[in-house]
Amino acid sequence: MDIGLVLSTVISLILPKRQYELNEELEFKELFEEICYLLCDILMHRREQLYHTIPTFIFIIQTMFHCFKKTQKSFRANFKEVQQKEYQGRYISWWEEHLNNPLPIESAKIFSRLLTTISYSKKSNKSNFNNKAFVKHIPSLLSEYIYIQTKNNILEANIRDTLKNGTYSLLDLCGQFERDMIMVNLDVVGKNLFKNLWIDYNKEWKYVGRG
Repeated sequence: MDIGLVLSTVISLILPKRQYELNEELEFKELFEEICYLLCDILMHRREQLYHTIPTFIFIIQTMFHCFKKTQKSFRANFKEVQQKEYQGRYISWWEEHLNNPLPIESAKIFSRLLTTISYSKKSNKSNFNNKAFVKHIPSLLSEYIYIQTKNNILEANIRDTLKNGTYSLLDLCGQFERDMIMVNLDVVGKNLFKNLWIDYNKEWKYVGRG
C-alpha cells in the first residue's frame, strides 16, 4: 500500500472547493467517520510506512478538529474570517467551508480513539521509536484544538469530555519543549485554556495511572 497516495487522496476529498452532494448531517458524519477508520487502520497496521508522511497525516487530523466546534459568529462575520484566513495563508478545510453544525458525540468518540491510537502501545521499543517521530508534530494538533476555542467558537462540554482521552493521550507525548511550542502559538486566551487543560490532564490522567 502506498501510504502517501492514500493520504493524498484523503486530502483531495477535503479540499475546500470540492463539491459534494452532501445535504444531510448523516452524510457528513459518515464521511468523517470513514476517514477516521482509515487513518486508525494506517496507525495500527502501517505505522512504519507512515514515517515519511507523518506531516500529511497530522495535517489531516488537524483539520478534523473543526468538525466539533460550534460557532458563535454570524454568517457574515464567519465569512469575513474565512477570507482573512485565506489572505493570511492559513489553510481552510472542506469541513470549515461546508459543515454548519458540529458532529455528534458518536463521531467524537471515534475521533478520540484515533487520537489515542497515535500513542498506542507505547511500552514497546518499536512503538517508542515511532512515537518519537510523532512528538514534534503534536504541538500543531493541540494548538489547533485550543485555537478553535478562542475565535468565537466553542466546544460544548460533552464534546470536550468525549475528546479527553484523545487529547490527554497526545499530552502524554509532550515534554517541556513541546509544551513551550504550544504556548508560543497561542494568544492570551489560548494560553489560559492550555494551562487549564494541562492542570486537568495531571489531575485526571497522568497522576492517576492512566498516562
